[in-house]
Amino acid sequence: MKKYTMKHIYNPPPIAIGGLRGIPAFLSPESFRGYSSEGNKKYFLKRLLILQVIFLCALFFFSRQTSAQGDAKDFFEILVKMKNNSEVYAVRVEENINPQEIIRAYRQREDVEFVERNYEFSAAVFPNDPFFTKQWYLDSIQAKEAWSDELLVKEARKVNRESVIAILDTGVKIDHPDLKDNIWINTQEIAGDGIDNDRNGYIDDMNGWDFVANTANPNPKFDEGYVKNAVSHGTIVAGIAAAVGHNGEGVTGISWNAKIMPLRVLDGKGDGNVLNVYKAIQYAIKNKVDVINMSFVGDEESDILSEVIKSAYKAGIVVVAAAGNSNPNESGIDFQKSERFPICSAQSDKENYILAIF
Repeated sequence: MKKYTMKHIYNPPPIAIGGLRGIPAFLSPESFRGYSSEGNKKYFLKRLLILQVIFLCALFFFSRQTSAQGDAKDFFEILVKMKNNSEVYAVRVEENINPQEIIRAYRQREDVEFVERNYEFSAAVFPNDPFFTKQWYLDSIQAKEAWSDELLVKEARKVNRESVIAILDTGVKIDHPDLKDNIWINTQEIAGDGIDNDRNGYIDDMNGWDFVANTANPNPKFDEGYVKNAVSHGTIVAGIAAAVGHNGEGVTGISWNAKIMPLRVLDGKGDGNVLNVYKAIQYAIKNKVDVINMSFVGDEESDILSEVIKSAYKAGIVVVAAAGNSNPNESGIDFQKSERFPICSAQSDKENYILAIF
């Protein structure tokens, strides 16, 4: 395997292509031919020494200028490797120039072997959230590696779209300091005007809906006979999925930038019914969410629920449901002997419409 070396050239003289600053003629591979005699070698070394002095001076002034201007970059780099030469040259191009035009121009030259943009890499991401080190499950699913890959892909593709996760649960505390910046906002609705602006049947549904109390407030409710762990359950699930990452607050979500759509289908005791879940899934489908999470389980199968789950699946939505871990005395559940729902819904089709979580 050939060993390639990187050669960065700062402020080089411009060459033929407009806006391009790159490989000077006296550093091109052709300029090194013919220095076989001792006199020529001394001449070349002297010339190289002068060039180094010029380079250091230019680098000094360039560094001062860069520090004064801040971190903003008004250029990008293209890497060029010449044939029969192991060095790779970094060619600086002004930001307002189309990089593809420069790359095409270099590819037309017979002496060029490779040409491409000098893509940037990011170090593995380690959030500064104080309880991050206690989130053992993030290591189990290799979240740090996924974060790095995701950031690189977004940088390369300039992807700015944020995924939306519908949390069907006991409600989500939408003003929680570690969640509030990631709460979904219905941009088609005007807050507090008492009008169903987007005509979806739900008035002022700015951040989701409470299908238990039939209100636009999807926060948890302390209903009569409430259970503390049940009331906080939806907020905890939302935090695991998409708490704001690297903000010095609480925990970090598996996805730092996903949006949380709170859909309250369980009351303060953690109980709910098929109808409210059905309505919530329909709501999520109409609002084109990416993921539906249902961290609850029941013993009875519902054809109505199975049908709407299939509709979500066919709409391209990832549907996630609990597999049933509420009994601490059970080491596991054999679904062939004891089915749970909605995780076992629509099994007659022999398709996996739902992903299980434990």
